[in-house]
Amino acid sequence: MSDETSSPLPAPQPLESPATETVDSTAATTPSPWKMPKEQAAFLLMFAFTVALICSLRFFQIDTLQVEIYGDIDIVLGYMREIFDNQWPTHFVLSAGPLYHYIAAPIMYVVGENYTGAKIASVIVSLLGLAATYAVSRKLVNDYFALMTLFIAGVSSWLMIFSRLGNSQIALPLLTMLTLWLVVRVVQSGNQSDVILCAVVSSLGLFVYPQSFIQPGVIFATLLCLSWAKQSLPKRWYITFIVACIPAGLLFLHIFTADPSNFNTYIGNKLHVDNGTSPLIVIGGNIVKTALALHVRGDEGFRSNPETVPHLDVLSGILFIAGIIFWTTTKEKRRWIPLWLVPLVLLQIPSILVINQPAEVPSASRTLGVAPIVYLLVASGLWWLGQFLYKRTKRWLAIVVVGLLLTGILVLNTQRYFQSYITGLPYNNTAVAELVADYANMLPSNTHVYMVGCCWAYGVPDDFVHYNMTHPENLTYLQRDGVSCGYLQTVPSPAVFIWSFNDEMPAPQLSLCKDWLQPQLYNDHNSPIFNAAFLHAGKLDPSAQLEDLAHGTVPINGEETAMDYSPIDMGSLSDLFDGNPDSLIRGNGINPMIMLLHFTHPHKISTVDLTVGSMTHFKVTVTVTYTDNTSKDVENDYESLPDDPHVTIALPESDMQAISLMVSITDLNPTVADAEHIHVRELQIK
Repeated sequence: MSDETSSPLPAPQPLESPATETVDSTAATTPSPWKMPKEQAAFLLMFAFTVALICSLRFFQIDTLQVEIYGDIDIVLGYMREIFDNQWPTHFVLSAGPLYHYIAAPIMYVVGENYTGAKIASVIVSLLGLAATYAVSRKLVNDYFALMTLFIAGVSSWLMIFSRLGNSQIALPLLTMLTLWLVVRVVQSGNQSDVILCAVVSSLGLFVYPQSFIQPGVIFATLLCLSWAKQSLPKRWYITFIVACIPAGLLFLHIFTADPSNFNTYIGNKLHVDNGTSPLIVIGGNIVKTALALHVRGDEGFRSNPETVPHLDVLSGILFIAGIIFWTTTKEKRRWIPLWLVPLVLLQIPSILVINQPAEVPSASRTLGVAPIVYLLVASGLWWLGQFLYKRTKRWLAIVVVGLLLTGILVLNTQRYFQSYITGLPYNNTAVAELVADYANMLPSNTHVYMVGCCWAYGVPDDFVHYNMTHPENLTYLQRDGVSCGYLQTVPSPAVFIWSFNDEMPAPQLSLCKDWLQPQLYNDHNSPIFNAAFLHAGKLDPSAQLEDLAHGTVPINGEETAMDYSPIDMGSLSDLFDGNPDSLIRGNGINPMIMLLHFTHPHKISTVDLTVGSMTHFKVTVTVTYTDNTSKDVENDYESLPDDPHVTIALPESDMQAISLMVSITDLNPTVADAEHIHVRELQIK
């Protein structure tokens, strides 16, 4: 459709070729830019200003605003590593597919394989999406309308947030507008090759995100509705469209069958309700929340939106409604309603169907594909207003009003992003992980760095410090319950521990060896960032170790025997003496695991048989105390034994009987996950 005759400004004209001076018979002639038609020059200046403004907003402090790496970014960076290692992955990671990563890979190869590189790549992809938005708008109306749409979409906070995140979801607007541009070409050109290309591009949605899986069906439905709206399309084209989608469908089926659990778990879990609520009730609520997202209450996720703020500013919200009306005002415009209405509605269905997590609806990320359509409608409302003023008032007044409204949209959206959104990020957008990495990078290259826990301040830092480290191989992440005094004794030197500024020690169970770590608090701009301390491990005081033991009784040889033991989080003491190695106790919060028996009557003891859970390297210390209060120790070191090893410890020969027996098991090479979970299956005394 063309509205050039009613536009407030005339459409730009082709370049003229003014006369040029002849230097010699072979000299080339070039048009003078100063003799360009005024209106065309004005348009080109506005276009250049708009592009410069959009690029400035997207690249401004790209390395310091939104600085903290989080889970979705880890997926992008991990996928890129696989590509750069020539593994050519095609799998999905949670919900992220391969397409975006192959688009971004060449960009990151040039600008950097790090988070800043990922953000620059997402900015460039967002600019491609804006170019596609311009192309669609230009085909529907003219260049001036397209420029207006480009400006509004380019400065909008919704698209700006995702363009600067470095996340793969920014591919969704590009995919939406590229397919709609091809739909317009199909209608306007009547070329079957455009149908094939439209089908192929729309089927790429199968390789981006679950919310774009329906893209081929949405575009097919759009073509059908355009046909019903009197845009004549040959019926054979629908068959052509379906056939052209088959190759991508088969490839997607191959990816799905290679790892169905990823789809079934991540996607399937979002499609059912666990609390007995009717799915229809939840879906109904989601529809209402999604419908209100643009004007009333938006996404509450701080990564995607200034929390709960409507996705449109107040000016854009009003113009959006006016834009919908604009497309109903003439018969020619109404023929194009399916082009924006069908994808606007259908592309939001995946977000609405997230019924297991109703708090995640509305979602600015899952509905990101419709954002450029929304801004096309906002521009339509402003275009309509400009036409009205141009016809009924002075031309300069129309230009001033349109300019003021565009300026207002710019101010409101930049304030949303650079103030509301940025200040709403965790810990005031402080780069906690980067600051931890900077500290680690200043340490000698042979220093082992142990980072205990995560999410010290409002969800940061997560376990992604290694991305900023010079020697990431030196870094080990530890859970708080995976650290004990015994574990500290196994750590090679030199070693530094880093933990939350909220805690005096990395973990409460280190109270027995707190002198081994002398913390120093590190700040940034008067804000606490982390505690750090070099490790100076010593020898534990045995008497101090025994102070925190739990107490119980166990039957041994028909007698109830008192037993002190390290705290456990699984099993019971009777499991140690039931003759069944499948039952066990599991230590909780300590390494070594200590078991101390106080015999009711003295016993003659020669050996101790012990069955433990799998450990790559451990030692067992047995201390026997005799009736004269003397004691003897036996310490054995074990390494590379079979799973769930059984060991026999021979005790020193003695004529005296024992009044107590202490067994201490130390895991000398604990994994991060099981550093404090020593399993003891059987204990036999002979």
